[in-house]
Parts: sequence; structure tokens; C-alpha cells
Amino acid sequence: MTKYSVDISGLKNKEYSFDFKIDENFFKLFESDLMQNGSLNADIVLSKSETMITVKVKINGTIELTCDRSLREFDYPVSVEEQLYYKFGDRYEEMSDDVFMIPTNYAEIDFSQVLYDTLVLSIPTKIIHPDLQSDEDDNDEEETFVFSTADEDQEIEEENQENEESDPRWDKLKGLNFNKN
Repeated sequence: MTKYSVDISGLKNKEYSFDFKIDENFFKLFESDLMQNGSLNADIVLSKSETMITVKVKINGTIELTCDRSLREFDYPVSVEEQLYYKFGDRYEEMSDDVFMIPTNYAEIDFSQVLYDTLVLSIPTKIIHPDLQSDEDDNDEEETFVFSTADEDQEIEEENQENEESDPRWDKLKGLNFNKN
């Protein structure tokens, strides 16, 4: 049983609440250069019924990230919610990203991987320090690159030629009148 596990074997059919602290010890469980430190609170609300367990995960706090551009470290605010479903069955199986089948006699659920995956998904793909964020937004709007191997005059000339040349079959169809009087 880990620090982030919940014993479900003796739980009655009702709602339970669990709180976990996420700090550098949590991040040491996972070998990742993306996140190594943080100060977060994870609130897990577990609703048990006869056939399944519904889990609501809320994580709030900050994680320490490194800027992709300047390599400066900064605290990134995190506030995420996730809902998971654990259905009772005859074996363990991950049915989708948020639905799991667990054996009916399952003793505990370890939420460490769920918490880590939720945090990873909350991080933007492009990590920019807040001091550089406004510069990044301005650059995205101003920079528009268009690659062309032809001169502008040559392109205009080709477009005019295409417009002047027409297919005689289309010319005949254009002359037909479909109005019935």
C-alpha cells in the first residue's frame, strides 16, 4: 500500500473523501524531467455503489516547471478536475482513459499514477515563463511566413492566363437557357 492508495475492501456504499499532499516525494516516484517539484493538494471524492466506484479528483497548487525558451524555473499554477469510473468485474482492465474494470475482491486503489497523469495533462505543450508570455503572444500574431519560389509578377500572369483560357465545352453549357416559360 502506497501513500496515495485507498483501501476499498471495507467501504460501505456511500461517499468518502480523501486528501493527499503532492510534493517532491511524490515526483520522485516517477522518473521524469518534466516535473520534479511542486506543492499541491489532491482532493479525491469516492462514491461507492454495488456495481461501481465513481471518483472525482481535484488538484490545486503549483508545480515547478522550466521555461522552454529561457530555461528559467517558475511556479506554474494548476487547478484541474477529473472524473474516473471503476466498474466491478472479474479482472483488472483499463477500458478507456477514465473507465477501469477491477475485480470484485480488489482491496485497494492506488491513485498515484492517476494523479501524475492528470498533472501531466494540465501542463501546456509549450512551456513559457510568465515574464516572456506577452512577448510570445505578440510574436504569434505578427509572424506569418509564406514560401514561394515564383515572383509575384509571374504568379499574377499565370492567374490571368488561366482566367483567359476556357474550355469550349463549358462555353457551350454556359449558353444554354434552362428557364421554362
